[in-house]
Order: sequence, then structure tokens, then C-alpha cells
Amino acid sequence: MKGKINVFVYGTLRKHELNHHLLQNAICISTKCWTYGILYNTGHGYPTMVNESNQKVIGELYRISKEELKDLDHLEGYLEPEHMNNDYERIVSPIYFEDKTITAYTYVYPVSKVSDYKVIGTGDWKSISNR
Repeated sequence: MKGKINVFVYGTLRKHELNHHLLQNAICISTKCWTYGILYNTGHGYPTMVNESNQKVIGELYRISKEELKDLDHLEGYLEPEHMNNDYERIVSPIYFEDKTITAYTYVYPVSKVSDYKVIGTGDWKSISNR
């Protein structure tokens, strides 16, 4: 991904959420898009997604700069590919919206770290009333 970078967000980086300010200079491509995965409620005020499943995870798609990507990496505890101390991994995923498919970075949680988190059946973090 050269120059501008696409990123899919599904939790606190979405519009009107706690960390959306990190995307204040980003270009919003879609506020109604999805990818495949399982979304979990961590119980800590943010969701997490694992990259396994044929379920849909709902989110938003943004085009960001390399500097903004560094800020998101910091927030998500992503140090470098396959680093042992990463909180999340940053992968390239197909993102679906309207009649289009585009690739974007997505932060996913290793399935081995999912403990007693509850699945968000709708796949949409914003559908939970008491987050």
C-alpha cells in the first residue's frame, strides 16, 4: 500500500467513539462496510476481532497517512510483524461495501489470546448498549 493507506476500524476508532480523534485528518471511504471475522466484547470498553470465521464484522473504512498509521499502531500495541509482544496483529483484509471490495489494514487479536470474551453476535460494536 503505497502513499495513502486504507484501514478498516470496528471499535473505538469509529465515528463518535473514544479514539476517533486519531482519524480526524483521514478520508472516510465508507461508514457501512464489513469484513469476515468474529467480534468480541472484551468488557474493557473496546471490542476485539479475530480473523477466523465466515461471520461479518461491521466497521468503517478510512484512507490515512503513514504518520496516522504509526499512531494507530501505537494505540493497538502493534510493534512490527510477528513481534512476540504485539497486542494485535495488523493484517491486510478484503473489505466489502456497496458493490466494491478493497483491501485495507485491519487490527486483529490472536485467537489464542481470546479467553472469556463474549461474542458480539451482530458483528457491530455500536449495536451494544452498555459498552
